[in-house]
Amino acid sequence: MTPFVDDINDQISIYVEHLANGQLRLSDDGYAISNLSFMGTELPMHRKKKLSKILRQFNINLIEEETF
Repeated sequence: MTPFVDDINDQISIYVEHLANGQLRLSDDGYAISNLSFMGTELPMHRKKKLSKILRQFNINLIEEETF
């Protein structure tokens, strides 16, 4: 369990994947952003740029993948 919760206080799962190059990939399986979208909140481009800038400060990459 994680201390992270969504807007209705459901806990958010974080998945850890060990990559071949020794790095770790952390993922919420797209839950946070898709939940915002489901509630009718889309991140405008200027917010996405701001988010990317913050993530880069911590050497984190946001990877958006379409999986169905």
